[in-house]
Amino acid sequence: MILRIVQYAIICAILCSAPSFAGYWEISANGSYFKYNNGTQDNVPSTTINTRMGGGLAYRFIENTAIEFSYLDSRTQDKYGQDISTLLDVYYIDRRTQIQNFSLNLVLYLSGKKATFRPFIRGGGGYMIRKTKVAGTAKDRNTGATSSLSFRNPD
Repeated sequence: MILRIVQYAIICAILCSAPSFAGYWEISANGSYFKYNNGTQDNVPSTTINTRMGGGLAYRFIENTAIEFSYLDSRTQDKYGQDISTLLDVYYIDRRTQIQNFSLNLVLYLSGKKATFRPFIRGGGGYMIRKTKVAGTAKDRNTGATSSLSFRNPD
């Protein structure tokens, strides 16, 4: 499916690169990072970290119309502890999730290129890949013994 989206993007780029009266390419990039501190459990900090990176390549074949291929990679890491006082155990969880999005869109701008405010309508299709891995450790407070478990979603 990813290969098919890339093929469509290449075909559109070739077809749109023919001489036209307003054609030009745009490249975009974006990213973000943020971290939440959610307190501590048994002297272990609980945190959530999110990172996001992406980019796009668009060809404007008319001033207010573009075909755009975009990619987004989003990763989340949760680390936290959970107190199960009735069992005298503390559980520590490390969950990592990665989501990748590939899309091919048609973008219609509702105002001119030099306008201060440029609303737009975007429509298209895409493909998403999601991967999750969870690791857990249980600690017995009385004996200090630990046991671990790890799993991930099938590819």
